Amino acid sequence: MDKAYLRRSNGTFDISFHLLRSEFNVDRRFNFSRKLDEPVSNFLARVNANVEKVVNKKKKKKKNEYSVVETEEYKVTASLLQDNSVIKDDVLCENIFKNTGKNVYLQVLDKNYLIIIDAPYIDAISLPNSILANFPVYPSKFEAVFTQKTLCEFIWYVSKDKESWNKASEGFIYTPSNADINSYLKLTCIPKNEQSEGPIVEVITDVTVDASPGECPFEYRHMFTKNRCTNNSFRVYKDKNINIIFCGDFNSVPDCGIYRLYTTGSVPEDIIDFKSNQEETIEGINLRQQFQLGSACGTPKYTNFTAGFADCLDYIFYDKTKLSVEQVIPLPTNEELVQNTALPSIVFPSDHISLVADLKFL
Repeated sequence: MDKAYLRRSNGTFDISFHLLRSEFNVDRRFNFSRKLDEPVSNFLARVNANVEKVVNKKKKKKKNEYSVVETEEYKVTASLLQDNSVIKDDVLCENIFKNTGKNVYLQVLDKNYLIIIDAPYIDAISLPNSILANFPVYPSKFEAVFTQKTLCEFIWYVSKDKESWNKASEGFIYTPSNADINSYLKLTCIPKNEQSEGPIVEVITDVTVDASPGECPFEYRHMFTKNRCTNNSFRVYKDKNINIIFCGDFNSVPDCGIYRLYTTGSVPEDIIDFKSNQEETIEGINLRQQFQLGSACGTPKYTNFTAGFADCLDYIFYDKTKLSVEQVIPLPTNEELVQNTALPSIVFPSDHISLVADLKFL
């Protein structure tokens, strides 16, 4: 049986149904947003008006040899039914759409739609605008209500022309192969929860699958992180701070005062940082801090690599009295960085290089 999908929220309800009637040349999904405290008659009047408008617009003028004859406008009368009885016009919608377990039907053009109340529904879904072979792809946006994503049915298709589609895979994530290069992708989704399922939706990419750049530097780096740390060891990456680790993008090269303050415990009053802007020169200040910090990854030649600037700005500072460094994940080589001029690039998504180190409690 055909279904209409209704969702309630903050005193309103949204309902949608698909009307397919070849005799009227109609194949369209109708969507309505109404107030729950309005009578059934108001809701049905809006359904009648919208469906009539589409049906009569589709009815073409009949022509013969002598004159143009317009067909008579069709009158639509929609109804709500429960227990095989027509619901009275003065009943409020909120009293009908209570999800009490009783089936409610919407009848339009002699077709009955079983109304699924608070059905799983996808509000928005989209795919990335850049897709590479051999790299996973999944929806860049997925917004749904009354939906459990783990229960949803996702199916991927590929096509060279957006006309003929071949099923490629199932699941939320799909990894295109080299055979998919220059193909479009389509994803269909049936939203579900433990009680019911909602209307199927589909989304098609605007771009085709591109060839991958080949082996990426991060794949080599991942080889050093395949195993979990054990016992007193743990893995740290830039931007992950805990009470004895301080890390991130400090916007300071190793010659600057920030690095000296953290690694030596002090900076003198004559450091160049205090005089970098003559109008804001600072005098007579000595900075000190009490922690014995080290830089887990040292001072790499580059952690930021752009066309106009390349140097070390990122650090993982750790307490040397409590921790030691077990492993530093190797950084990309200079050749890998300059291969695509600068960062970000096709193989580096950021203008900064991720720092990763394994530390161990002493």
